[in-house]
Amino acid sequence: MAENPLDLIAQGEKKLKGGFFSGGKPDEAAEFFTKAGNIYKMQKKVNEAAECYMRAASCYLTAKSGHDAANSFMNAANVYRKTNPLEAVKCLEKCGEFYAQEGRWSMAAKNMKEIAEIYEKEAQIDKALAAYEKAAEYYEGDNAPSSADGCLTQVALLAAQDGKYGHAVKIYDQLATSCLDSKLRQFNFRDFAFRAVLCHLANADLVSAKRAVEKYHGLEPGFASSREYKLCIEITTALENYDSDAYTAAVQEFDSVIKLDQWKSNILLKIRDSIKQQENESLT
Repeated sequence: MAENPLDLIAQGEKKLKGGFFSGGKPDEAAEFFTKAGNIYKMQKKVNEAAECYMRAASCYLTAKSGHDAANSFMNAANVYRKTNPLEAVKCLEKCGEFYAQEGRWSMAAKNMKEIAEIYEKEAQIDKALAAYEKAAEYYEGDNAPSSADGCLTQVALLAAQDGKYGHAVKIYDQLATSCLDSKLRQFNFRDFAFRAVLCHLANADLVSAKRAVEKYHGLEPGFASSREYKLCIEITTALENYDSDAYTAAVQEFDSVIKLDQWKSNILLKIRDSIKQQENESLT
């Protein structure tokens, strides 16, 4: 017969209080709270399970057992994840504090990335951006540049989707420049450079876009022979001439060879709409 979680909680409380000749034993109390949490979890009693795991974490902190406390916070986060994601974030933040203090950058990065993903799903974009950037910082501390790039790429994607083109440009430029330092990451240069130019244009900054094209041309010799470079030249020229037909033709030709993803398609449509608006204004 399964143990009653209320009995386990009572035993945990008793361990915390201790006896007449001995003080409380928080580490032993934590074990009872954890067992109670496990039973509640199997019974799908989310709040009760999470509360028990949090009590266990508090006990482990009192016992100065940070590793066990972090595991307990993670147990609570896993319970909350589907039903109360923002409470899960609070638990994950507690885990992250421990991993960062211990210099366990890989775990801290993974933990912060999970927080970012939750915020993204909850449409709390500013918090998601901050968490992804912090995760990238931790990955860099763990000497994992490719993982850091993945987080920063998500920052730039979300920033642009949220209309924060200046921030997206900054991240894409950073990614384009840094990936030239590694042969393994160098193949990403053209895509990052291309996205940076598109963000400049979406931000209605043609001058900065043209300067960026020139900069990337100088940084990576192969960029000049790429289709991305050719398209950048064609669409900036079309923008200068307020020529939406030339712009559309250039984009369609590129898409026939290298399929545009949804993000690029959306931002290119936004830029095209700005040309059409300028064309209409010139006729009035």
